[in-house]
Amino acid sequence: MEYVQEVRELPAIAKEIVSRFHAKTPRRLKLVDYFIIFLAALTLLQLVYYAAIGRHPFEALLAGMYTTLGTMIFTGMSPMRKVGSGAENAHNDQFGREAEGR
Repeated sequence: MEYVQEVRELPAIAKEIVSRFHAKTPRRLKLVDYFIIFLAALTLLQLVYYAAIGRHPFEALLAGMYTTLGTMIFTGMSPMRKVGSGAENAHNDQFGREAEGR
């Protein structure tokens, strides 16, 4: 019974996550997130096309999927890179740029 109750709470949890994302995520980081979602959708579209329509140029499928997946991974990793350590870089934002007002 607990499992059914937890499943029923999933839409409310998803709404809370989305509302917090829109309220607290910086605008530039949202743009990066939307680009990653676009790349994931493009990867799925390529896979659906391969399964439904054509299987002939398999190397083209691999190239297209690796390109979008690689771009997605590197784009997702770029905000997580550390600019540096210590107090000398404390004024930089997550993208390594000077924080506004400094």
